[in-house]
Amino acid sequence: VCGVNDNSSSAIGAGSIGEAEPVACMGNSGHMAFHLKSKKSDMPHTMCAIPSAMKDTYLFWGDLGNNSKVLDSCLKTLLCSSDTWNTESVPPEIYQRADQIAATVAPGSGGLLFLPWFNGSISPGQDEYLRGSFINLSHRTSRAELMRAVFEGLAMNWRWLRGHAEKLAGRPFKYWRLTGGGALSDVWAQTMADVVGIPMHRQDNPRIHNVLGMGFLAFNRLGKLDLNDVPGMIKFDRVFEPDPQHVPVYDTLYERWSEAREKMRPVFHALNKS
Repeated sequence: VCGVNDNSSSAIGAGSIGEAEPVACMGNSGHMAFHLKSKKSDMPHTMCAIPSAMKDTYLFWGDLGNNSKVLDSCLKTLLCSSDTWNTESVPPEIYQRADQIAATVAPGSGGLLFLPWFNGSISPGQDEYLRGSFINLSHRTSRAELMRAVFEGLAMNWRWLRGHAEKLAGRPFKYWRLTGGGALSDVWAQTMADVVGIPMHRQDNPRIHNVLGMGFLAFNRLGKLDLNDVPGMIKFDRVFEPDPQHVPVYDTLYERWSEAREKMRPVFHALNKS
């Protein structure tokens, strides 16, 4: 029995045993994981296949670098702060409140765009100088729209990753397994399905996928578990299907979001390189 990194344990703990079965791990950083039979790499897009915890396989590595930690920062420093501007403390049910307020806003957040790179970008395009921003604010912009735009902007980054990951895998993805703490948000999970454009199968109790993966691997090494039996042991509590009415909205919004990323890139470089 030996140690593994969280990428390896998260894939196995979510039941991704077969080839090119993607898992979107919605943790602080956010990464995609799936297994491949051969070593591949796409270094211009900061993606590669690393040695896997499973024999004779490689593990796809694609780390966004910005995911649930960005949501935390937006909630605790921008929308619900405990500083002198708001004397009330940050409520313990902050994530449930985020879902409630975002659910009141129509897809597209009134044309508001959110760029999520608080910590630079890693996959599918490394750029340490990219940063976050809201674009297209007006006097009519509400906090509810700001909240929904955060979910949408984070999902846009996953969509950006999808195309490059499918190209490296050599096949289109029919669905993603969704796991990690961020998957607990129904609004975010549905937004992922609508923006990325494929079903999201949410793992039951998604916070424990890494623990499950470590346990499965340990029992496998002790000769007490065949890893091929793991997919049948994983439970999913809900499948989020893309809403046909929302997909066209997000197709258009994604084009604007991608344009904004490239138009803002030289500005972010000028501000942050020094």
